Amino acid sequence: MDELGHEFWNAKDLAKLLGYRQYTNFTGAIRKAEIACKESGEAVSDHFLHVKEMIPGGKGAKRPYPPVHLSRFACYLLVENADPEGRPIVAMGQKYFAVHTRRQELADELTLLALPEDQKRLIYRREMVLRSLRCRSFLRSARHKKILFPLAESLLLSIARWRLLRRKAMDEMLTSDR
Repeated sequence: MDELGHEFWNAKDLAKLLGYRQYTNFTGAIRKAEIACKESGEAVSDHFLHVKEMIPGGKGAKRPYPPVHLSRFACYLLVENADPEGRPIVAMGQKYFAVHTRRQELADELTLLALPEDQKRLIYRREMVLRSLRCRSFLRSARHKKILFPLAESLLLSIARWRLLRRKAMDEMLTSDR
């Protein structure tokens, strides 16, 4: 805990716990976890706080030490991005996340099955809209960057066709109810 009451873990301590003999080998996992954090839409600075401290060295001198304070979420990402080779604790952590992710997926499916059809339809519609928005955003950035241009163009057209078909189906459903 820091002076403001925020919970954090020291990356160097976590590296030792996960079986890394040298902290410098763990910095690669930190970089990968920071990328995963950023790409998932989280603010890296909320979860990975790079601080500067001076630690005692030989003959009373002090040397800089750059510890990283980690949130709980950052610790999870680090276990997922750490190298399991020769580190059974990392392998067990990765297995834990895989098993619990599947358990949650199954629980979500059971919850969804218990809902009335109109609520399911709303949930599916919301999910499709979010996926469509994310996909369009990616495709637009790909088009501007000239990345995968033919694929991006065809996917944008597919989305437009899907929306047109969806509108027609909704219109038919509304007119058939009358």
